Amino acid sequence: GVSPAVVHGMLAGIGAVILLQQIHVLVDDSPRSDGIANLMAIPGAFLNLEGVGVQALILGLVTIGASLAWDKLKPGSLRLLPGALIGVLAGTLTAVIGAFSVQRIPAPANLAAEISLPTASSLSMLTDPAMIGLAFAFAFIASAETLLSAAAVDKMQDRVQSKFDKELSAQGVGNFLCGLVGALPMTGVIVRSSANVQAGAMTRASTIMHGVWILGFVALLPFVLALVPMASLAGVLVVVGLKLIKVRDVQMLFNRYGPFPALIWAVTFVLVVTTDLLTGVVVGLALSALEILPQIRGMRLSVEERS
Repeated sequence: GVSPAVVHGMLAGIGAVILLQQIHVLVDDSPRSDGIANLMAIPGAFLNLEGVGVQALILGLVTIGASLAWDKLKPGSLRLLPGALIGVLAGTLTAVIGAFSVQRIPAPANLAAEISLPTASSLSMLTDPAMIGLAFAFAFIASAETLLSAAAVDKMQDRVQSKFDKELSAQGVGNFLCGLVGALPMTGVIVRSSANVQAGAMTRASTIMHGVWILGFVALLPFVLALVPMASLAGVLVVVGLKLIKVRDVQMLFNRYGPFPALIWAVTFVLVVTTDLLTGVVVGLALSALEILPQIRGMRLSVEERS
């Protein structure tokens, strides 16, 4: 398994990246290329706030407020409704009633028109060694991110645990089908997974229904999606990001295991924010290996055979 210090550091780093990106969307601005650039640009984004940016910020705050209030005060009979949904509804209604001219979700008017089937020209690219190498690189990175996300979600809840072989098999089949219709490759990510966990999802069926709902809205109700402000989605992600940054995790690591695991958490966190997910996790795992090296000589392996 992956070291808890690495997993918690990764989750906190992802939360910080989400937060730094979505603060810009919250004021109708565009996120920058990396975490440091996003952080440095935040003061300017708020100092130059006016017009549409003010409207977007209002919608984002309405979404955040409604989401948090619902999670705290919702009646038991309506507990199945997640705060994120209530927050988006509140933000969307505010935008429609106030006729705000903020950015909305760019939904395609006709999903079928977006499908691009393989052609002789595109299939001929399969003989290009550079393209094949790029495909293997994408497969490796996507698989690593999916496995790390699955391991992190397993530590976020105890309702159901991941089966990693099935995760990778499903991702492979899904990406094959994506290629057939001209869609981008997909991977498991912690953002949607953590939002799913926070909404109270109990089984693996929840993530399948997530895809079904998206397909249904994009295919049948694109005009509904077109009403939803981007600032409202940013508000939801700000809440998700904040919930992923848990200072008590590093405090627990320090109190229970000492300063080195806390250092691993901090290094993983900083590198995920300043570089990328894989770099942060790889360095964190390397530090974890250094931690156990002095104990290897004293380790004993026992084999138990059951008929």
